[in-house]
Amino acid sequence: MPKRRPSLILNVQPALVRAAIAAGCEPYHSALAFLAGKVSLTSIPTPVSPTDPNGPFTQLDADGKRARNLAVMFMLTLDPRYAARAAVYLLAWARAHAPVPFKATGNLDYQGGYHQSFGAFCFALAFDLMRSTMTSGDQATVAAYLRTFSDVLETYQMHWAGHMPPAGDTIAYKWPVPGTATYLREDARDYHRGRDTSICTLAAELACAASSRYGARITALYDPANPLNVSAVLHSACNPVNQGDGVLDRVPNCQINAGTTGGSGAGGMNYMTFNTCMAGYVYEMTDQLGRGTDTMRTELRASFDYLARFCSLPLQPLPCAGDVQNWSLTRSRMWVLRHILGGHDDVVLSDQADPSRFWETQYVGSVTTMQAGL
Repeated sequence: MPKRRPSLILNVQPALVRAAIAAGCEPYHSALAFLAGKVSLTSIPTPVSPTDPNGPFTQLDADGKRARNLAVMFMLTLDPRYAARAAVYLLAWARAHAPVPFKATGNLDYQGGYHQSFGAFCFALAFDLMRSTMTSGDQATVAAYLRTFSDVLETYQMHWAGHMPPAGDTIAYKWPVPGTATYLREDARDYHRGRDTSICTLAAELACAASSRYGARITALYDPANPLNVSAVLHSACNPVNQGDGVLDRVPNCQINAGTTGGSGAGGMNYMTFNTCMAGYVYEMTDQLGRGTDTMRTELRASFDYLARFCSLPLQPLPCAGDVQNWSLTRSRMWVLRHILGGHDDVVLSDQADPSRFWETQYVGSVTTMQAGL
């Protein structure tokens, strides 16, 4: 069982955050006001099971975020109205939604676990934050749904694991701008295990299992015989070695395709900070489950230290010429890692990102700001 409850995902002390808000401390006070503007106590959930098994999962994402934000507001204010409305969302989806397993996609959507992971993660986090306010019967209903979700997400990981290349197979990949660093995936298995497709699915699968106290699934996720076990995925996400510019750095693994750089800020740093932040969430849950290791923490820190070069003063040029730093994303992800690992207090704090709107848009919402520095 986790070391602390609530806050399965984020290692915060809710009472300390509430005290900071009450004292008007920033960025907590402004961030709460921002989050309050994103929630509704009258909104209605609209659970759907897609008739097209390949998606879309937009409604799952939307309602998952609403439930998460309501639960976070409950954690920060202890106003029971937020918990009650979050419960409406959780129960509606638990009673009406059927997560889509890999076999239902007709073997077409190997990323279906990734596509469903965002909503699943949000529901798991919401349940973890406010489950104590629910009746035992309602808790059982939501827990059963999350266990089913965890099982379904595993079907995608099983497919992914079954298509991994043999050990020692190598693939090189390049930044899309000529003349810049070439990164070598020394083992193509790292690419399969460490990319966003697998690590996002793993994060949601673990969150669903942990928040529903699904012991059998948790055990399986840490089984060394499982090629996509937590330790292997974290290693692959954080451990590849940069061989392109002559500097042996542990660079976060990511997929960089042509056309991903430019003014959109969706290039190398976007991928690297996203994957590393996801590794941070998986490590955080692992640590709270009492299964964290020094190796996991060391490899995560190596990636964090590498990324900090481009996010701390004095800023170093981005490794991919033409890439654009998206500070709204980069800053929130780096602060999550800073909270988990400590250090790098000089991560850029500038007007390029409003502190009151400092949140990880796809996973944890404004609670990211609330935990900074605690």
